[in-house]
Amino acid sequence: MRTFLFSLLLVLPLSAEETAFDEGRFTVEFPDGWKKADPPQANIVVHRETEDGEATFSISRLGITPGAKADLDATLETFVKNFKDNGMTVKGDPKGQASVIDGKPALVAAVPVEMRVDDEPVAITFFMVFVEASERLIVMQATLRGSGTDAQRGDCRKIIGSFEEHEVKKKDEEPKEDAEQKKE
Repeated sequence: MRTFLFSLLLVLPLSAEETAFDEGRFTVEFPDGWKKADPPQANIVVHRETEDGEATFSISRLGITPGAKADLDATLETFVKNFKDNGMTVKGDPKGQASVIDGKPALVAAVPVEMRVDDEPVAITFFMVFVEASERLIVMQATLRGSGTDAQRGDCRKIIGSFEEHEVKKKDEEPKEDAEQKKE
């Protein structure tokens, strides 16, 4: 039943702002109420937050050697290790669930952590999505206080479900039809 509800949320229409990245090769759509914000790290190519700042969504990309496959489980383990190395207490042993997003292999995981802010414990959940695209690993990360609200989690599922890869023509590349017509 949960899978059906998640799938249903992915196809619901969005009132959204489409955001392109990686020279227009990829897009996601952010629902109304999400605004641009300064990314917390330089490697983040897209970063948005809710108007109240209680939820954020970031996208970064990692290179993959041409012809190689990404190890999505190992990538999740590396992120979990980095959370721990940065002083966060990871709750449980987060495992990813294999998925397919825009026809590409993906791994989805929830990583609940506790961190200290002004010496007070704060619960955070990172919803991690790793998508293997050709020569790139796309990392989508939703960061929610506690486990987030139903609306925040729903928005994040919609953002993830809107992910698409597009064929991008180089500026000096002719459309295929024009090149074929010139040969005639």
